[in-house]
Amino acid sequence: MWLREHNRIARELGLVNPHWSDEVLFQEARRVVIAELQHITYNEYLPVVLGQSIVADYGLKAKSFGFYTGYDINTNVGVLNAVGSAALWFFASLMPKTMPLYDSVTMHNIT
Repeated sequence: MWLREHNRIARELGLVNPHWSDEVLFQEARRVVIAELQHITYNEYLPVVLGQSIVADYGLKAKSFGFYTGYDINTNVGVLNAVGSAALWFFASLMPKTMPLYDSVTMHNIT
């Protein structure tokens, strides 16, 4: 889904900026897709998973305007393997046990 969104944005940017190289189109479309993903994560996903109070307590609420100015280049953003593994299991546990399959032509449930 995100690959298709990236390509859609790159096509649109190419129409508006025909003088841009393929690399510039790729990087600019990448920036837009990352921003979209961050917007969904911070505005829709985290409030549901963590709750509004935790999001507010830890300053995870997205700004409604302006830019974040608290970036610290000295912060270690690495993730321990154990933390990454636990997060993977947590996210997997949010998935339903079964998922219905749909016929790609008629979009009818085939389960």
